[in-house]
Amino acid sequence: MLRLAALSLALVALAISIAFVHYNKLSENYAEQLFSQTLVGGRAPQYEAARAAANWLGAFMAALLAGSYALIVTVFSIDKKRLAAENARMAEEKLRLQASEERYRLIAQDSEAIIVEINYTEQAIKANAMYESVTGKKPDYAGFVGGEYVCAEDRTAFFELVSLACRTAKPAPRELRMRDREGGYPWYSLLMSGIADANGNVARLVCKFTNIDAQKRRLALLELRAQTDPLTGLYNKTVTQEIIERVLRDEAELVHALLIIDLDDLKGINDKCGHIEGDRAIAELAALIRRHFRATDVAGRIGGDEFMVFLRNVRGAEQLRGAVAALSKRINGLSVGENDLCPVSVSIGAVLTEPGARASFCELYKKADAALYGVKREGKNGFAVYGGIDG
Repeated sequence: MLRLAALSLALVALAISIAFVHYNKLSENYAEQLFSQTLVGGRAPQYEAARAAANWLGAFMAALLAGSYALIVTVFSIDKKRLAAENARMAEEKLRLQASEERYRLIAQDSEAIIVEINYTEQAIKANAMYESVTGKKPDYAGFVGGEYVCAEDRTAFFELVSLACRTAKPAPRELRMRDREGGYPWYSLLMSGIADANGNVARLVCKFTNIDAQKRRLALLELRAQTDPLTGLYNKTVTQEIIERVLRDEAELVHALLIIDLDDLKGINDKCGHIEGDRAIAELAALIRRHFRATDVAGRIGGDEFMVFLRNVRGAEQLRGAVAALSKRINGLSVGENDLCPVSVSIGAVLTEPGARASFCELYKKADAALYGVKREGKNGFAVYGGIDG
């Protein structure tokens, strides 16, 4: 701005100078005419005044040009110093970046994590040796940016992380799965950071993948243990109820069925064959229940000898009767103890929901339990839907 102002002032001064030089020339001509007239008519004072005005204008324009020149020299001197300071700053920044990149290179080289650098400006990718060791592939810009190596279920989270890093240029973490050379998808903690250019726009992304698969598996195992019964592997009572309540709330328009399955005479099995065989009877019954029903159904152990099964989206009583009859037939083939001393049988009570009705878990539990005890009063080893015994 100062340079532009100085140049503008200099041009104005030059224009004024040219105009005044022209005016001074005219003044001198006028003075010469007066001098000629003085010789004839004797008007010497006018001549002297015209000469003085011309000399004064000349001195003024000389001073103006000298001042403009001094201003230009001063401004350009300041601008030159500023440019030198800026060049020094840029040189220092370049050295800092080179040192930073060298530190990054050394860290990436020795790191057990996967380090990837994406250069958007050059559409290039760099990665440490761990990348190819884990993935079995050489770094590929298009494939990486397109999320090719990320588990399909985690790609949305990956793209959201890229967008966040590009907007904020701040480190942002996510947990996702990435394909390895064996075709598996172990869990990684991904830390992604954007690096801005001189204009403040993110030009590069640095990504650090840390393998957390072992930790995730341990957490999943702990969560599974918290949700399941240790003897049978079925859901425990609390989780069973939570899942059923959620389905009743979210799928109220459908018909569902709740079953309570009671192992007949567990005490007799324990007394005859021992508690180990009693536990075996429980475990084998649970395994049979898990195999018999659909993956969408919910099965849990809600007591020592009681199980609960929730059948989602059944067509009605006929489908329910068919499923329970087939289950009873398979259970009747079970026995435990030496020489199959103790046969296994069950009593089952069930209830169907009304389509569109907001049934509660407690209400269904009471009705299925009532049907179950109706079977037990009739001698056990049977099945009933709430309202009457069916078998």
